[in-house]
Amino acid sequence: MTEETTYALDAMRVRALREADTIVFRHPGLIECAKKLKNPTPWEDERSIAVPAKSTFTYYGKTFYKRASYMLHSSQFDREWQTVARLVKPGDELELEWIADNTSQFMDARNLTRDECRLHIVRGGKWALSFNIGVEVNDPGSLCRMVKVS
Repeated sequence: MTEETTYALDAMRVRALREADTIVFRHPGLIECAKKLKNPTPWEDERSIAVPAKSTFTYYGKTFYKRASYMLHSSQFDREWQTVARLVKPGDELELEWIADNTSQFMDARNLTRDECRLHIVRGGKWALSFNIGVEVNDPGSLCRMVKVS
């Protein structure tokens, strides 16, 4: 996102967050909302809308990560996500917080690491609500981790 990016949600983006079938959270800050079309064509079977979001990283390990992503499948059937989506209002700003290598001695002994994605709703310039969007536990070298080095 550029300096000119407006993070305040408009009604269209709030609707996209509520109606999306699949949502992809990304660092650098972007939330992609995709919805299957009721009448697909040979060229298009879904529509997507990008929702700009601020994005930060917290590192607990030694590796510096440049990218992160987390996909929420079937978001229409995810009660936790539907709760979040119904709380978002036009004018709110969204912030993604990525936490990499959040481990413990127990996890270190088993060569595991934990990555997290949190969503903060900023209303009136202050954090209003915070939600845990996803947590993944993997081998530190796994290609399936939320966070990526490059």
